[in-house]
Amino acid sequence: MIAHRGGASRRARGGRLLAGLIMGAMLGIGFGIGLGIGLGVTAVPVRAQQTTAPPASSSTKTKGKSQAAAPAAPAKPAPDTAHHFSGVIGVAIDSVHGGPLAAATVLVTGTKREGTTDSLGQFRIDSVPPGEYKLQLAHPLLDSIGLAIETQPIAMPLGRYAVVRLSTPSQATVLNLFCPADKRLTGPGALIGRVLDADSDLPATGARVVLYWTELEVSKATGVHRSPRVREATVDSSGTYRVCGIPGNVQGSLRATRGSSATADVPINVQGELVTLAMLHVPSPDTVVAASAPAPTVPATSTAPAARPAPALRSGHAVVAGRVTDPSGRPISGAELTVEGAAATTTTNDSGAYTLRGLPSGTQALQVRKLTFAPVQVTVDLTSRAPQHTDIKLLPAPPTLTTVQVEGKREKGLRNVGFTQRQKTGLGHYLTEDQIAGKLPTVMTDIFSTIPGLTIDYSSGQPELKGSRGAGGSCLTYVIDGIPTQLQGSGDFNDYMHPDEVAAVEVYQSSEAPAQFQQSGASDCAVVVIWTKTRVGG
Repeated sequence: MIAHRGGASRRARGGRLLAGLIMGAMLGIGFGIGLGIGLGVTAVPVRAQQTTAPPASSSTKTKGKSQAAAPAAPAKPAPDTAHHFSGVIGVAIDSVHGGPLAAATVLVTGTKREGTTDSLGQFRIDSVPPGEYKLQLAHPLLDSIGLAIETQPIAMPLGRYAVVRLSTPSQATVLNLFCPADKRLTGPGALIGRVLDADSDLPATGARVVLYWTELEVSKATGVHRSPRVREATVDSSGTYRVCGIPGNVQGSLRATRGSSATADVPINVQGELVTLAMLHVPSPDTVVAASAPAPTVPATSTAPAARPAPALRSGHAVVAGRVTDPSGRPISGAELTVEGAAATTTTNDSGAYTLRGLPSGTQALQVRKLTFAPVQVTVDLTSRAPQHTDIKLLPAPPTLTTVQVEGKREKGLRNVGFTQRQKTGLGHYLTEDQIAGKLPTVMTDIFSTIPGLTIDYSSGQPELKGSRGAGGSCLTYVIDGIPTQLQGSGDFNDYMHPDEVAAVEVYQSSEAPAQFQQSGASDCAVVVIWTKTRVGG
């Protein structure tokens, strides 16, 4: 699941709302009775009822002051002073996922009055001067697709309350708006969202979004095999992207890149949904700097080109803090926390608290490890403007002593060959033994399905691993246990070894490959690095 960073500025909300209203007018979309809504969002009054004003609700708040939300209540007699004001009560519905829209903000335009919906989607706003007002509805779900709700004027007479029902657009409405039928020939669903600058919340126009997953295919010619699927989209001037024509059941990963900056790989799980929403944040180029580069642990071969600096870990000005606990809420001390590709690390104190500073902004992968607990990776949205608070629960690792001992040897072996340090740089793609096992590979090429920049070609009748990017076209070079290895022909790779022999894998595009893995005359080729269990131990 994607974590949304709340608190979008009122100015940003207003900009999205204005764009929505213009688009709605251009498309000629009408919604409800006497209500104008932009971009397919509906807001329908339950009835034109006016009731006697109830006493002030705890859900009411003014700008800068917020109190706990309370369910909307029936009208009750009020003190005489309440009759100098009006108000509104209602409910907000999440039509995308079905159910109430909790933690949404409802604003009465032209006033300082606003309320927050409770867990049932109910809200009540008191002490509104009598008159006609528009209501605005703001929520991270709407922000994630760049939509906003604004009603047409609603009458709020002296001493009475208006009763309204607000709702987000349905999945079908969103799907038809962003992905017409002719864009969904390859599947019924869509992935829709926005990519924003992590430090300004401005649209990351021109950023590239990539969704990749694996599909199981069965044919008489090739039997059962896994085929990688990659879909790409470009972020438009409003920060919106759309990937149309997705199959109904997809488990994959999503990444956004802008220039040399990239988000973490965010898990995407589509199970029969027409629309999946995902919002990502990319760092501003001037907020990410390179820390000291890791020293290579494998000497360059005599055939490799002149050494160039190894990929550097990143640092920035973002901060994440919180607590790490076990399932019962007891603090876990000594847990190690890192962000993938970042230089900073820290450990929790005796109360389980941690603060990790000097991080790059954007959607990042926060990793937590502690001996005897299962490692955890959490997607977090970081910004240099304010610390992010994230609490994490660790589950006990399966109590298999022999496996723990083997893992300890293997992890040490991977550190010794430099795999662990290179993995932290964020450059290239890495698979550990557990991730390889999760693919259930039967031949070596199965391991590399869903790896960006690689493709599996079945045109010869046998699966053949090829590169899909770069000046070198489809060429690949292999390094096995630190030694350049020549593999010729479609069947050589799968005949050379079995997936059960592999402890870890690294894949680099030509521009990313560390010097020790480059081969003379093949500088434009993608590089596949394989570490066997024999080499790293265990």
